[in-house]
Amino acid sequence: MYTALFFLHRLLAVVLLAIIVWPQSAQADSATNPLSYALRQSAPPASTALSLQLRQLWLEETEYLPELGQDLYRWQERSSQLQLGTSLAQHRIGAGLEQGTIEQKSLLFGDNDFSLNQRAAFVQWQYEAAKGFNASAELRCERFTDRGDSGFYRLNNTRDLWTGTARLHYQGTVNWLSLSYQRQRDPEPVYNIATERAELHLGAQQLSGLLAGWLLRPGWHLTLGAYYEDYATDRPDQINSLMQLSHQPVWLPRLEAAVGLGYFDEEQETIVNLTLKYSGQLSRQLRWQLEYQLEYSDLERSWLNEGLVELRWNLWRELSASCSLAASNENGDDQDQSLIVLAGLEIPLF
Repeated sequence: MYTALFFLHRLLAVVLLAIIVWPQSAQADSATNPLSYALRQSAPPASTALSLQLRQLWLEETEYLPELGQDLYRWQERSSQLQLGTSLAQHRIGAGLEQGTIEQKSLLFGDNDFSLNQRAAFVQWQYEAAKGFNASAELRCERFTDRGDSGFYRLNNTRDLWTGTARLHYQGTVNWLSLSYQRQRDPEPVYNIATERAELHLGAQQLSGLLAGWLLRPGWHLTLGAYYEDYATDRPDQINSLMQLSHQPVWLPRLEAAVGLGYFDEEQETIVNLTLKYSGQLSRQLRWQLEYQLEYSDLERSWLNEGLVELRWNLWRELSASCSLAASNENGDDQDQSLIVLAGLEIPLF
């Protein structure tokens, strides 16, 4: 199921989350990010003055194992983040700290597979050049330690993991091109048949590739992409090719509909999905957006339904608050579920 979710979140641009996470000019590349990963990331606040950004993340996923015919584990992640950011000419820079917990509960044995404390420090940079070019990069150092002694699997010492992203983007009048590299924490534990548990695994997977988009005619866009995926486990590397056709009708410009197709060469899996997004404004200060995604996996013979809701308030000048909720439910041979809540507050300092 992880492959299907990864493709879904990568292919469909999470414009709503980009309002919180990335400045407007970087939204096109959000199609390359899994939703949970996009939520974990942050960027320098868009303010021209020094500003403070606070974020709180709640993430919960339930993993179903078809071979057992029941749920295997429940992954819970909580984190708090504090970040300072500012703009200098065409550059935007930021730095911050993050602290949280990661816990995996075994639904077969009723205890914890593992329980960890997680701390991270990160720096970011973004450059807005002339003629449609921009670039961005992020570097993170994540540190993990055991949280008490309740876990079946234990680290027994401190474990560090370096992650980050790099991106170069060109936005033309009728086309765009985005090159990106991501090194991110692999969120998928390794299942051990002998113990019937998902083992503790802290590694980084790498994703590199490109996306290209064209304006076919007013309201119609075509996106093509290819990515090389290098996993942190013994899982074979593979190439993911994808295509998306999107449309914004003239008679309802706040609605966007898209169909996508993806293929994973090593797994020989084809993914098809549909996305509907609609945005609006309740007042000058309050914006909202709804998104629905439906995906079919031919390999797992399953349907994935996912919904996203976001609210953003401009409280006073550059003081703003935001809240996003994303939930997914899978039906068929696989029956995974997930819930993600993100709350944020941006405070101008001067």
